[in-house]
Amino acid sequence: MGKKSSMGENGAPFASLIEGLGPKSEAQLHARGVHTMQQLAALSVPELAAKLAGVRGMSAQKIESKDILGQAREKAQAGSGSQEKPAKDAGNNRQHYASFTLELLLNKDNSVRGTTVTNNKNKKPGRWTGWDGEKLTAFIAEQSGVKFAPPKIKAEPANPPETQTTVPEPAKSAPPAAGTVKLRQLDARLSGTEQPCHAVPHNQPFEMWLTLDLVDFKLPENSQLDYTAAIYAKQLGTGQRRLVGEKRSSAPLQRRLSIPVKGVQMPAGDFRLEAEVALRLPHTGKDFKSRIEGSVLQVY
Repeated sequence: MGKKSSMGENGAPFASLIEGLGPKSEAQLHARGVHTMQQLAALSVPELAAKLAGVRGMSAQKIESKDILGQAREKAQAGSGSQEKPAKDAGNNRQHYASFTLELLLNKDNSVRGTTVTNNKNKKPGRWTGWDGEKLTAFIAEQSGVKFAPPKIKAEPANPPETQTTVPEPAKSAPPAAGTVKLRQLDARLSGTEQPCHAVPHNQPFEMWLTLDLVDFKLPENSQLDYTAAIYAKQLGTGQRRLVGEKRSSAPLQRRLSIPVKGVQMPAGDFRLEAEVALRLPHTGKDFKSRIEGSVLQVY
């Protein structure tokens, strides 16, 4: 018998639809802004691992082994391709309904962070940042063909009294926390050494080092970055891609960050190293991601 999870007001019932996701994972995804199957399917493995940080047993390796994102993409495609059967035409002169579902992603202060509106008939979604009444009206009009009455304009007197209006000065906005994450380097090193290498024995421990540049981040001093780093090795010739290292931790904000990741034992062969990193700023809840392709590593 499958796991039970209700749809509720918070988002899709991931726990009942995706093998490998439990109620705690579902609740944390909803809390971190992932409410629909389409939003889940759009994530990468490191991004999903970062959003599930703190949930016991949820690692990038489990996400890959359970093919959680593959399941989500199949569910998302099945949901977007399904349509309700059209109701019988009751005549152009009869009243009828156009039904939409509106979901608002709210910040802690209840300001609107994101808007999602879905046509309940064809399941087509519309999404945008913040609240925009004009976009909402335009989406409903486009999907349903509804004709909105023009707004009534109140007539002004011929000679309106002169009034003195004080225009307030624009409020000074706080400096943005957003910046840019650039993965600059990925190399392998034998354990206990500081020199990059391009060949390692199959039975000897080694590490992979990532170097990141954090550009234009404006945050308070002593800010901490939560990160998830995943290293993959793609075997030349076969194209087989495997997870060979993963690390989840935090580090103080600095312009250049070096992350060591322990590698697992690998079979002999030639492999192209790849890395994906997802960062989260605790003060903003915003995610940043970057990817890099490294050099070829020979395992003998």
